[in-house]
Amino acid sequence: TKLEQIELKENFIQLNDFKINSEGDIQYGPEHVQLNLNFNSPQTEFKHVLSLIPAIYSKEFESLDTKGQFDFSGFAKGQLGPGDLIPSFNFELNISDGYFKYDGLSQSIDHLESKVLIKQNGNQLDAMTISIDPLSLNIGSEKTNGSLYLSHLMSNPSFKGKFTGALIFDEINDLIYYDGLDLKGDRLDFDLDFDGNYNSILREAYDQIQFNGTSSANNLNIQYLDYPMVQINQINTDFSPEVIYLNEMNILAGSSDFQGKGEVTNPLSFIIEGPKPNMILTANSKTLNIDEWYSSSTSETTKELTSENDFKENTELPINLNLDYKAQRVKAMDYAIDQFTTRATFYNDELKLQDVQGVHEGMNFKLNGELKNVMGYVNNQGALIGELIGNLGRIDLNSFMSESDVDDTNEKQDVAYAFSLPENIHLDMNFSAKELIFEEYQLKNTKLKSQLMDLKLIIHEAIGESFGGELGLKGIVNTPVQEKPKVDINYSMRKIDFQDIFNKVNSFQKLAPLAKYIDGSFNMDLDFSGLLNEDLMFDLSSIDANGFLQTINGYVQGFEPFQNLANRYNIKELKGYELKNTKNWLTIENGKVYIKEFTRKIGDNEYIVKGNHSINQEIDYSIRTSIPREKLDKTGVNK
Repeated sequence: TKLEQIELKENFIQLNDFKINSEGDIQYGPEHVQLNLNFNSPQTEFKHVLSLIPAIYSKEFESLDTKGQFDFSGFAKGQLGPGDLIPSFNFELNISDGYFKYDGLSQSIDHLESKVLIKQNGNQLDAMTISIDPLSLNIGSEKTNGSLYLSHLMSNPSFKGKFTGALIFDEINDLIYYDGLDLKGDRLDFDLDFDGNYNSILREAYDQIQFNGTSSANNLNIQYLDYPMVQINQINTDFSPEVIYLNEMNILAGSSDFQGKGEVTNPLSFIIEGPKPNMILTANSKTLNIDEWYSSSTSETTKELTSENDFKENTELPINLNLDYKAQRVKAMDYAIDQFTTRATFYNDELKLQDVQGVHEGMNFKLNGELKNVMGYVNNQGALIGELIGNLGRIDLNSFMSESDVDDTNEKQDVAYAFSLPENIHLDMNFSAKELIFEEYQLKNTKLKSQLMDLKLIIHEAIGESFGGELGLKGIVNTPVQEKPKVDINYSMRKIDFQDIFNKVNSFQKLAPLAKYIDGSFNMDLDFSGLLNEDLMFDLSSIDANGFLQTINGYVQGFEPFQNLANRYNIKELKGYELKNTKNWLTIENGKVYIKEFTRKIGDNEYIVKGNHSINQEIDYSIRTSIPREKLDKTGVNK
């Protein structure tokens, strides 16, 4: 079959600033294409080769000061198709005395010598080999030498190489532009020798893999954007195919410090799509300050994800972690925790916490739990989902209620927002605690079953000892963005001491002012809703409630209207009288407490009472009774 032929003369391909000439002929047939092409570059200046590196070409490329020479040549000859058949090819790049330096920076990369050879002689892409030998250059004042060989890239990628050299940290800032990064310090020394293949790594056949070397870094200071400075005083590593040993670590990160050692098992998994490497780390700190890192990492941008794979690629760490950690003090969310210890694992973006222990405000705590999508949540990609279970010394639910950011420049803004619960957190919390604080209530020996769920705190059950009796809570705290938080709570109170709750709870004082004059205890069930002010106290004018109050036992005395009535009409029993097993239904609407009509016998007289009072202590009650004439005659009222 006669082949159609195209002859190429004086054609060129341009990649960034790098030009390639091509000449030869291409013959077309019904089942394959025959290539006979030669390639070379008319350029010789080293700068054109640098343009092939995206990071260099995209950043101040025109201002680069370069020296050095290169030559490029190659060919592609043979049949393309059918199937996987490809022509043989050979491409060779030689660089001599390469040099480049950015304008305005004092350090350079120079004395670059390298030969890059890419060839394939077997008509299959798997027969391709890549050789970079030698690779020699000065990075600042220190020399690096190396070589790299790659083969069988399609069937069983194989690699062999060696790199030795050093970096002076103080020179890095004067070598390249990297926005927001500032490096200072001594040096990094490294010596690495490797020889292996994909299948051996996958099978963990370490006797068939060579991966040996060492590295050491001292006195390195890293400052990135507004994050706290990281100071690596010392870190030494030894490499082997099975494990990388982190022999000594001494690191300062802001006001946090870390000392310890660790190891990374199956480290070569970093370069294959196989099981993740595992890091086993034992560390301790005097101080761990999480707050300063969290405040530095906040971002207003949220990345759009196009697929589930995008989600995983952008959020998962490339390593699994096993951690055994101790800290004398941990600072987080304005808490201070002493004698902190934990064992934790981090696999596939899931954090499992085991035996987390510490002391907060003199109370010991212990908890376990798991959190999913940790890195996704940190990167604004999905919700943090998890569960925490434990025995805590103290639970302050008010601590979840952080102050909201309100734009003070908005002239129309006339509402102060108390707090906002975190978004995108779905967290089940089941705790027992010696003390629980919610709004103005303090409960002892408490059990709490609750959830944080998209700007809401859902209390399924909170029960504990309080005000001389037992107090139970159920309900929801809802914190819409830039609105006053709304609370919908069911209170179940049993054997509560009137005086104890009156003296400690401001809202109770406003809603039940007569309790000031009662000694004794009561039961109450109350469905309660209202808004919270910025001081976490109820906006009493917003309260609506319905409930039932039963006075178990009580003694009323000192209520001035009754004292005056007793003195005026000589009704001694009104100066002090007993309440026992009384039942009252009450309603609260728009800041007013309405008491449904009830009848009470005090002494020989029956009293019919109803009315309301407001949070401003305005009282509107009617009391009806019948007083025998002979009593009135004794008082002189009828004279």
